[in-house]
Amino acid sequence: MEQSDVVRRAATECELSNAAVKKVLEAIVGQIHSGLVEDGRVRIADLGIFKVADRAPRMVRSDFVDGEMEVPAHKAVTFRPVKRLKKLVNQ
Repeated sequence: MEQSDVVRRAATECELSNAAVKKVLEAIVGQIHSGLVEDGRVRIADLGIFKVADRAPRMVRSDFVDGEMEVPAHKAVTFRPVKRLKKLVNQ
């Protein structure tokens, strides 16, 4: 499902214009980004927790450089869904 599909379905369900729903969705995504940058964690009830995790440097094999190379330490965004969402996906 693409963003345009989400916008269209939500607009129909809420009886709003596509433009209004798109604006709200963009605002929500922007707030998630801000929350991750500022606090490192965003919890949305009935969805899950977005969290910034530190990744340690590590060595990996690479066919491109014909040997090993180091992946430097970095931050990654992780997502942990709520139990209800896990159940829905696994039905």
